[in-house]
Amino acid sequence: MAGLIAGTLLSRVFRLLAAFVLAIAGVLLIIAWQMAPQRALDAAKYSQFTAFADGQIVESWLAVEWNPADMGDLLRWHAFARAAPCTVVEYAGDWGTPSRRAFCGNRFGLREEHVLHDITQMAPGVPFSFVRDERGFIAPEVRIRRSGLEWLSAHPPHSTFMLEQPPPATALEALKSQVNHPVDAAIASWSAPLPQFPLALDRAHPDLAMPAAWVESRRRFPVSNWLFCLLFAIPGIVIWVQGMSILLRDVPPLARRMLAVVPLLTLPWWSELFPDVLHSVSKDLAAIVSDIVGDIDRTERLLGSEPEDAALAGGERLIFPLGERAYAATFGRIHFVLPVPPPASADAALAALSASTTAQVRSSRQAAQTELFAQLAQDKANDLRGAGMIFLPAAKAALLDDSGDPATRSAARRFLSNWVTQPIEEPHQDDPSFRERVRLFSELASLPIPVIAIMAGAVVERARRGKE
Repeated sequence: MAGLIAGTLLSRVFRLLAAFVLAIAGVLLIIAWQMAPQRALDAAKYSQFTAFADGQIVESWLAVEWNPADMGDLLRWHAFARAAPCTVVEYAGDWGTPSRRAFCGNRFGLREEHVLHDITQMAPGVPFSFVRDERGFIAPEVRIRRSGLEWLSAHPPHSTFMLEQPPPATALEALKSQVNHPVDAAIASWSAPLPQFPLALDRAHPDLAMPAAWVESRRRFPVSNWLFCLLFAIPGIVIWVQGMSILLRDVPPLARRMLAVVPLLTLPWWSELFPDVLHSVSKDLAAIVSDIVGDIDRTERLLGSEPEDAALAGGERLIFPLGERAYAATFGRIHFVLPVPPPASADAALAALSASTTAQVRSSRQAAQTELFAQLAQDKANDLRGAGMIFLPAAKAALLDDSGDPATRSAARRFLSNWVTQPIEEPHQDDPSFRERVRLFSELASLPIPVIAIMAGAVVERARRGKE
């Protein structure tokens, strides 16, 4: 019995040791393959892509992949997840009926502070955007596996930085709150129309088109890459042989050598499959290798496929229209129409959103205005700051209207007082609509109410100092 236990333990130790050694070798070999042989094959392949077409994004989503079973009792699912923007593009040419092709781009670690409206590229030079609704706003969409949706629906959130009150009850509700920034997303939507999607293709195979910018980047292949390839390939092969010797120590030498060489012939497919193979030995080691492999050639990863074969094309769909849930009673009550022509900048987009909001609020009944400003004041107190910016001019107008309902003026004053009380949605110089945000606070600084004017003026001063 003791011998059996010892043999079992030794077997597990050797198995883990072999997995560790093979993991190192696999990463080195993947790097070597992608640095030169893969780039050489791509350069030859894409030299035939001499035709071009303008594609149109007809479907888009963020594919979020992770395995809840790997988490154990942990709640921070973001640390295990990887996301990739995916699109379905339609394009036409002289080859017949229009074609559709799917693309999935760079993968990145999903963090709790990520917002979806900031994702504008799939890879360098390759555009990405969520499709637009009838208001001209993006309709952000996340796709996950059924197991992921069930986990999110059944577990509390990990997030400790969220100040929203009441706090989200589940991880799924926390995700919805994470991506719920209606004004910022509306500004991004109106200031940047749905982009064209330039494609390059081989006229003999127009159904295999790829993004033009990506094709151009793959055509460039420095000869020096071969030297770097050898620097990784030689130690990779040596370590691989050692790892296979440990794993197959009980196999006859000739068979062991054959089993060590055969997997090397499948090297082109390793980038996607290697972490999955390691997962059967050690999920922790597989997670580490997956992160490393994901960082190799991170900015140029782009996969083309049939639409139904794209990452999570058939996954569970989570769509987040702007102005729902927490902001349904504020942003969601305004009827927005994309101006013609569309705003030329983010500042112009914010100004157009504010103007439309102000006109509709002023034309509504006094009771409705009172209810709206009271809700905005409560939202700010609950750290729901995603909608209030576009209501500032309407609140100022109501507050200064001497003939208005005293209840409405009081609610407007309470909202504006809350808005300039910390934590404040301060304009930051990196905000696309920085100038218009500063202007809106400047308007509040002119109010004849010291508690609002002083705080708003301080915000403006800080913003201007930060820009200098």
